[in-house]
Amino acid sequence: MKLRRKLSVAAAAVFLIVAVVFKVGFFAYAFYAMLLVALVAYAMTHLSLDGLQTDRHLTTRQAQLGEEAVVTVGVRNTRPLPLPWVVMEDLLSPGLPVLEGASSRAMVMRGNGATTLRYRVRCDKRGYHRVGPVLFESGDYFGLTRRFMSHANAQFITVYPRVAPIDKYSVPTHRPLGETTVRMRIFEDPTRIAGVREYRHGDPLRRVHWKASARTGRLHAKIYDPSSLLGANILLDFHDKAWEGERKEERSEFAVTVAASLASHLAARGVDLGLVSNGVDAADVMQTAPISVEANSRDEARRLVELRKETSRLRPVEVPVRRGNESLTLVMESLARLDFGHGLALADMVSQEYSKWPREQTAVFIIPAMSNELFRQISRLKTNGFSVLVLLIDQRNQAPAVMSALASIHVPVLHLAGDSDLHNIVV
Repeated sequence: MKLRRKLSVAAAAVFLIVAVVFKVGFFAYAFYAMLLVALVAYAMTHLSLDGLQTDRHLTTRQAQLGEEAVVTVGVRNTRPLPLPWVVMEDLLSPGLPVLEGASSRAMVMRGNGATTLRYRVRCDKRGYHRVGPVLFESGDYFGLTRRFMSHANAQFITVYPRVAPIDKYSVPTHRPLGETTVRMRIFEDPTRIAGVREYRHGDPLRRVHWKASARTGRLHAKIYDPSSLLGANILLDFHDKAWEGERKEERSEFAVTVAASLASHLAARGVDLGLVSNGVDAADVMQTAPISVEANSRDEARRLVELRKETSRLRPVEVPVRRGNESLTLVMESLARLDFGHGLALADMVSQEYSKWPREQTAVFIIPAMSNELFRQISRLKTNGFSVLVLLIDQRNQAPAVMSALASIHVPVLHLAGDSDLHNIVV
């Protein structure tokens, strides 16, 4: 398109020079004719698109996997000038396939005219999916110029992650505090005192055994019997480099499913839960501003409109530990919008954030691999009085080495490769 305009300008300049030098009236006439054509082409292309307005309606903004939504987009030409031709396409995220209707149309729009795009999509993929904006393409009758423009009326559908029913497996109890002792010492029940030990740095005051401390002259802390889940702070590693390798998307999505399933299970039992991840919130990186783009093709224009903006956000995605359905809703929304991060590695995030986490809740790590630095941070958490559980996602070759290393600091590891392994979370 730019080359075509340059050639037109060059040809007009040649005609003008020939007309002046050789005093040939035909070339002067050709120059003025080309100038008029260029002005008309500019007016048709650049003035007409500015009068387009769009209005959008979605039947839902939150959906589960597999649910459907109807999108209605009204397009109106607010100017009396007609558009000789216009191609309109409502841009969609890849996870929203069109089932019925059409999300694009080519037509002639009369002055003050209107049309409607109406179609139905299915939510096939977890995520924060953008519906829109409409990308308009128009030009002049002569094919000299084309223009692309989008509007800032995009909307978003939050598709929640899949939840596997952990509670269908052998769970000790559905009460917040269990009545039976479990075999693995992962979670503790503060209503079941098993003994005392010397106080450790980081133990909460509620754990101090005041009678034993007064009798011995040194601080002592209570030891509890392990029981069912008291609560958990879910720590999900979603750094892009951590998931590099085969089946990256499949494994990372399963990790989100594990986190969502565990959160749902905890909420159903009425216990505390929270979420911390080094991923990014997709809502922070979506581009929504209206733009007019210069491009040589429709594919190039589409890429420019869909381009995400960069984010320098280094703070983790976090839902503070709390109890109730409100906490579950926030966790599910955060997991739905979670995208790969490129800033903090999980070990760095733990080092910076762990001092704010409650020690009463178990720190449940959901990770694709174990690094030396992450091992040191987990050991640091244990030293500071945290209960820790590691869920290793689909790493059969690395699982024995990880289990052996963490066993040395008394941290249990569960290897999860599919839904059938989820019952091992509740031991």
